[in-house]
Amino acid sequence: MTLDQASSSGAAASATVHRASDGSIRVEVGGPIDLATVDVLSRRLNQALDEQPTALVVSLKDVTFLDSSGINAMMTAYRRANAASIVFTIVNCPAIVERIMRVVGIFDLLTGGDAFHDVR
Repeated sequence: MTLDQASSSGAAASATVHRASDGSIRVEVGGPIDLATVDVLSRRLNQALDEQPTALVVSLKDVTFLDSSGINAMMTAYRRANAASIVFTIVNCPAIVERIMRVVGIFDLLTGGDAFHDVR
């Protein structure tokens, strides 16, 4: 299932959900994640967490931009997952996203310190 929304620059953000037979859910995110498009990410993360998966893996491979609203959405999902004992991991961070997450101080927390680690 894919959800798309355009940013103020006209570029579209997307979030596609994949369910695995082991009970985990993978959300593949693409495009710019900013104030205009963060709802795509937030809705998909919340929907995935509502299903109580064993793990929630978020791939940022195709993310082209990430602002504070995207960081907030990921941290909100991380806190919610942590409270429900759901493993939450970010994988496949592009260099620009990794840089932003490191500056903010959340990179190691959300990725385990490995930007390109993919649990697939």
